[in-house]
Amino acid sequence: MTLYEYLLKPVKSIRKNLHIRCLSEIVKQFSKFSSRDELIEYSQRPIEYCYGNRMIEACSPNNSTPINLIKLASDLRNQLLVRIAHCIHHFQSLPFLPAANPTLLSLHERYLKLFEKLTFFSMIKTNEDEEKFFNLINMFILQSNDIIGHLSIGCREAEKHFKSYKIMEEFLDNVLQNRLSMRLLADHYLELHKQQKKKDFNNNWRGAICMNFSPAKAVQQCIDDVSSICFETYSVVPYVQIENCMHKPLPYFPSVVEYILRELLKNSMRAIVEYNKVLLGNMQHVKNFFNENRQDALCKIFITSDPNDEHFTISIQDQGGGIDEINETLFRYMFTGDIKEKEEEETNVIADFQERMIQSSQQMYGHGIGLPICRLYAQSFGGSLSLRQVARIGVDVYLRLVNKTSMTAVQRKLGRRYQRYISARQTFEDKEDDPKDIWERIIKMSDVLSAMAIDIQTNDIFPLYGLNNIARNDLNIFCREYIEMAIDFSLNIDPTDEVKNLRIRSQEREIVIAYDDGTIFVIIQSLSKEKNTVLPTFSLDM
Repeated sequence: MTLYEYLLKPVKSIRKNLHIRCLSEIVKQFSKFSSRDELIEYSQRPIEYCYGNRMIEACSPNNSTPINLIKLASDLRNQLLVRIAHCIHHFQSLPFLPAANPTLLSLHERYLKLFEKLTFFSMIKTNEDEEKFFNLINMFILQSNDIIGHLSIGCREAEKHFKSYKIMEEFLDNVLQNRLSMRLLADHYLELHKQQKKKDFNNNWRGAICMNFSPAKAVQQCIDDVSSICFETYSVVPYVQIENCMHKPLPYFPSVVEYILRELLKNSMRAIVEYNKVLLGNMQHVKNFFNENRQDALCKIFITSDPNDEHFTISIQDQGGGIDEINETLFRYMFTGDIKEKEEEETNVIADFQERMIQSSQQMYGHGIGLPICRLYAQSFGGSLSLRQVARIGVDVYLRLVNKTSMTAVQRKLGRRYQRYISARQTFEDKEDDPKDIWERIIKMSDVLSAMAIDIQTNDIFPLYGLNNIARNDLNIFCREYIEMAIDFSLNIDPTDEVKNLRIRSQEREIVIAYDDGTIFVIIQSLSKEKNTVLPTFSLDM
C-alpha cells in the first residue's frame, strides 16, 4: 500500500505512531520549498497575461527590430521564474489530500527543480551564457511534454478529495494558463535562437509565429490529420466541407489554432460516426451511407472575418445528433463522453502540443480535459469558444480569435496604454526608493490609472489583448495597492483621523478616493473644458 493510499483509507484502528510518521513524510516533502526567499519574491510579482497577442504585435513588419538574444534570454528567464513560482504557489494552496497525491506531488517537485535551475542563471551577459540558457530551455521543453497528462491523471485520482469542484477548476485554470504561456515563450525563444544562429531569416516565420498564417490551410491540415485518426479507429471517415471567406493571411501561432481545431474536429467526427452507427445498425451500413452521400457534407466548417471586427471566426457545424448534456457541463474538467473512460483513463493521456498530436493518433476518445483547455487557450488570445446545440441534429462550435491585422488606431492606443500601466507598475516595485519621490510618481501615474480604470468598466481592452478574469483581478489588486500607497503617503504627511478622501489631479482628470464602510470608491472626473463629465466609478473592497 502506498503512502497516498494509506492516507485515503478510512481510519478504524491504526497505530498512532505509524500515522504520524506517514504524515511527517508528506510534510517534509512540502517543506523543501516553503522557505525560499526567491520563491516568495517571484510568486508575488504580477504576470503579464497578454503575452500572446503582444508577441504577435511585436513581430509585425511595422514593429520588427533587430533581435538581441542575450536580452531576450534574460527576459525569458524572469518571466519563467514568475510563472513557475505562481504554479508552485497554486500547488501549495491545494487541500491536503489532493496535494499529497503522488502524481501531483511529483509535478510540484518538478516545478521546484526547474525553478532552482533557472535561479542559477542570475545574470546572462555573454553569448556563452545565452548558449547555456538555450540548452536548459531546450531540455525544459523535452522534459515537460507530459505535464498536462500528469495533471489530468492526478486530478482525476484526487477529484473526490477536493473540497469543491471550484477549487479544482481554479487550480487547473491557473496552472494551465501559466503552462501555455511558458510553452509559447520558450518555443518562441528557441526558434528565434535557431534562426539567428543559422542566419535563416525567413519572411514567413519569426520565431514560433507564422507571419503569413492562413486559417483555411490550417483547417485543411487538421481535417487530414483527424481523418486519418478517424479511419484508424472506425474504418470510415465523414466528408467535411470548408467554406472560406477569409483569404488575407495574418501573423499567428499555428500550433495553438491547430491544437484547438484538432480537438474540435475529433469531437465532431466521432459524434457523426457513432450517431449514424446507432441509426443504421452497423459500421458497414455507415460506410455505404458516407460513400453514397459524399456531396452532402455532414460536417461543415466556415471561416469568416468582418473587416470592422477585430476577430476572425472558425465555426464547425456537425450533424452528430447533438449531446444530452448542457453546455457548461461539457466545459467541466474531467467530463468525457467516452464509455471506455473508466478502463483507459490513465493510459495515453493527452500531453501538450506536439506530444498531444502523437498520442491523439492512437484514439478518438477524450479524457475530460480537451474542451476546457481549448476554451482556456482561446481566451488567452483574446478569443472565445462557445457551443450551440441544435436539437436532434448536431452541435455548432464557434472559435473566435483576435485578428491583429484588423485592429484600429484606437485599439492600438489602448494596447500602448496597457504597456504604460505595466511600466508604471514596475517602478512601484522598487522598495528602496526615497519616499519623497513616491508622491511625484503617484501624480505622474494618475492619468494612466484613471484611463485603465475606465477600461475596467468597458472591458473592451481585456478581450482584445488576451486578458481574462484572472488578469482583471490582478489589475484590481494593483489599483488597490496603488491607492493604499497614495493614502498611506498622504496620511504620513498629514496624519489625522479626519482624512476621509484623497484627490489626485493630472492634466486631464481628477481621481477622488473616498472611504465608506471598508470599501474604497474611486471616482474619475474629467477636467476638460469642453465637457466636464463624471467618468465611471468603481469600488475596491479593502
